[in-house]
Amino acid sequence: MKNHLYWIDFAKTIGLLLMIIAHGNMVNDEFRCYIYSFHMPLFFIISGLLTRTPNGGGKIITSIQKNFRALMIPYFCMNLFCLLFFSFVEYFKGELGFYVLKSHIWAILLGVGYNINSIRPVCTAMWFFYALFIVKLLYNVLPKNRLSKVIQVAICFVIVKILTSYHIDTYVPLDSAIMAYPFFIAGTEIKHFFSREIKNKLILFFVILLILLATYFISSYNGRCDIDTMRYGKFYSLFLCTGICTSFAILAVCSCLNMQLVGIKVFLKNICNGAPLIVGLNLLAINAFKTGLLHIVKQWSSIYGIALGIVIILAFYPIIIFTKKRFPILIGFRK
Repeated sequence: MKNHLYWIDFAKTIGLLLMIIAHGNMVNDEFRCYIYSFHMPLFFIISGLLTRTPNGGGKIITSIQKNFRALMIPYFCMNLFCLLFFSFVEYFKGELGFYVLKSHIWAILLGVGYNINSIRPVCTAMWFFYALFIVKLLYNVLPKNRLSKVIQVAICFVIVKILTSYHIDTYVPLDSAIMAYPFFIAGTEIKHFFSREIKNKLILFFVILLILLATYFISSYNGRCDIDTMRYGKFYSLFLCTGICTSFAILAVCSCLNMQLVGIKVFLKNICNGAPLIVGLNLLAINAFKTGLLHIVKQWSSIYGIALGIVIILAFYPIIIFTKKRFPILIGFRK
């Protein structure tokens, strides 16, 4: 997979752009529903596609340590930054108190990505890093032959149905990790498709077009999905279908464009390296940029939303370069 990092970085960048557009409510409801049906599954699938199978207890421990540095260190760093920022804001509003501060700290420790009972997260989107760490932890310790993977996916399906039917919240994003695990497994399986050269790109183009059209209508029927809040629409099976198929289509397009991406490979790599910053601070950036744009445009449209998403991605670039150089630990790098 080393020769394909350009297109994988491009797919990640598309995912980050779609996340910003969806979080900022920048497009019409139907398209936003479609984005939610695959944009987070795309990240879990890419993670599965890139994962390496550790052999032996020592390598498993090394892999866990590496994942902790790459995922959990940025998780805690971004949450600490947001905790300080929002505590400062709440203090001047006169809203900061012991119970408010305690609710924020509990949310960080538990990995909660939404308000629940008395727990109020400060960096909501960072739940993904916590959940992905759990997913990778599960994958490291579970059997990896194909039959075992099928059984694991079936077990995830049953657990998700139980959790959602009885409204069970695990607080720690174990529930989100279980819902996302089949996407990760799908990524480990489709990597073989992308390891060889795609010869008949015209046929692939029509297949991709059919997949995108079909999944768009399926997502419209199935309804809003959200791994963080354990929402899968009408049917979990349809969520798995749209998430896996649309992600495959996007990856296939990016793979075909691999050589055309050489000119922007540094840009794509840096954007992906700065993913913790974009995920952690995207809501703050959306509020700032969208508020400013609403003073300029009279009527909002999806075109403005897509353009604003691109502007926000570009605005993060110098921040990422500075952070990578001065504070690499914030984004999971060693000094």
